[in-house]
Amino acid sequence: MVNICMLRMKKPEQLTSGEFTTRVDQPFCSQSVVNLRRDNMETKMKEIGVANVLKSYNWNTRLLKCVGVWPLQIYDPIFLFFFLYLSIHCSLTFAHLIFSPKTVDNVVSNISENIILTMTLTKITITRINRESLGKLLIDVKEDSLSEKYKSKDEKEIFYKYTKLPPRFILTAVIAMTVAILLYYVNGLKIGLQIGN
Repeated sequence: MVNICMLRMKKPEQLTSGEFTTRVDQPFCSQSVVNLRRDNMETKMKEIGVANVLKSYNWNTRLLKCVGVWPLQIYDPIFLFFFLYLSIHCSLTFAHLIFSPKTVDNVVSNISENIILTMTLTKITITRINRESLGKLLIDVKEDSLSEKYKSKDEKEIFYKYTKLPPRFILTAVIAMTVAILLYYVNGLKIGLQIGN
């Protein structure tokens, strides 16, 4: 390839700062440099895409194993603990909503507390019920993302573009959930301290 470029230029070349140039300091075979950069970029995109898929897969594995609902490895004691805890908590907050005085403050605080817990209970229950189909889907997604089964170059680029989103979403969701949990328990602690004083 270098010889072809030399023949086209019909000038002697030398290697300076990682790039072939002619003695008159013009870029030597700039199309070859562009092709090399494009090939390097595609390789880096593929590596980043696969790394993002594996990163989001590993994060999901860790987070869902903590609750006991990872579809590829269900752990019943942890799931039952969280299921019973959330069921009792949601039942008691619904009972409080029904039997407490109907002031705006009571209703709003009860509903805002109970919505998050009810959503969490619903999500872990649905994940537990659909664990077999979710397990098959996760295996297929992991195999497809790690193998080259793309119909076109555009499909591959779209896949790599969207693999950037899950790690960001998971990180944002975990941070938001942690802040919500901390605020919930700090608020309860603050109320308890105010009552104690």
